[in-house]
Formats: sequence, C-alpha cells, structure tokens
Amino acid sequence: MKIRLLAALFCAFALGAMAPTTNAEAPSAGASACDSIKLGGTPHVFYKQGVSCRFAKSWVYRLYGSGGGKRPSGFKCSSGSGFRSGGYCARGSKVFGWHPYD
Repeated sequence: MKIRLLAALFCAFALGAMAPTTNAEAPSAGASACDSIKLGGTPHVFYKQGVSCRFAKSWVYRLYGSGGGKRPSGFKCSSGSGFRSGGYCARGSKVFGWHPYD
C-alpha cells in the first residue's frame, strides 16, 4: 500500500502537477520542499520528508552518478529513467525525490 502511495506521489511530481512555484512553497501530500538541485547542468525540483536536506541531496547525487547502483541502506528506490531525469527513495515515512522543472 505504501509503495503504491509513494509511486502515485512520484508520478504526480513527475508530471508537474504538484511542483512548487518557489522553493519556500511546500507541495501538497505532506512532502516538504527543499532547495532545488542541479544535475547534469539541469535544475531539478527536489523534495524530502522525514530526512535532512543534506542526507537526501547527497543520495540524489550518488543515485544520479551511479545510475541507481548505489542506494541508501534500507530504502527502496525507483526511477523510470535510470535515475537520470528523476526518481525517489522511501523507507517507511522517510521519502526523498527529484524531477526536472517543467
């Protein structure tokens, strides 16, 4: 059930339906907006809940750089693009993810 909820949340973010207009505005569904992140020269929307920005951002860089080969312990991570244009990771109520700005 949680995986389906997280997948739906990720899809909504990936489609831009819940993308914040500013970094200070939190998206709905309880996810906390954090700073944007730049990957491969492209700015991305970055969100997290239940983890620090530092932890989540460091793992986004690792996931992006390794194509998903390196994943945080205990987290289930998913991406339809090999973590090149977005993805998310979750462990219980701890979630973080990213997708390109529209």
